[in-house]
Amino acid sequence: MKRQSGFTLVELLVVISIITIIIALVVPNIGAYRQNARKSVAAANIQSISMALDNYKNDYRSYPTVSGSSDYYISLNNAMYKALTGDVDGNFSIDQSEGAKATYLQIDAVNLYVDSTGQKQPYLADPWTNRYGYWPGPTYFNRTRFNLWSLGPDGATGTGSGLGDATDDINNWR
Repeated sequence: MKRQSGFTLVELLVVISIITIIIALVVPNIGAYRQNARKSVAAANIQSISMALDNYKNDYRSYPTVSGSSDYYISLNNAMYKALTGDVDGNFSIDQSEGAKATYLQIDAVNLYVDSTGQKQPYLADPWTNRYGYWPGPTYFNRTRFNLWSLGPDGATGTGSGLGDATDDINNWR
């Protein structure tokens, strides 16, 4: 009698079990790599925006600011966006005519989103779609120039999930 070649049910179950264990070990680590990549992108964006703000100050002798706003941080972010990109109308286009304001930051250099109220007010956003925080003058954190920060993956200030991680916020004063 000739025996058929092939896999037994037990062999197939062992192989499937091994593959399942490997997947269970690998998949959670992929999420951590994505978070680290987003943190790196946010840090790079903050550096790019910081250089653009410094160039703006060299030309206008002050950082972009607003006054008399009910939602100060949103208005500051919007003023920063308009000043650095040259998109003064907030319609995702730049006036290329002679005498138009200088462009310090490309519109596609960072994430841009339209305000949830339906008004077309773009803003500079971090990789988690939260607005970058911006304060135009020195404070306790950054005593020499402006403050610029991202609230990080959780969208809340001063929190962190990792062991020994005092904060997951990303900013220009650390």
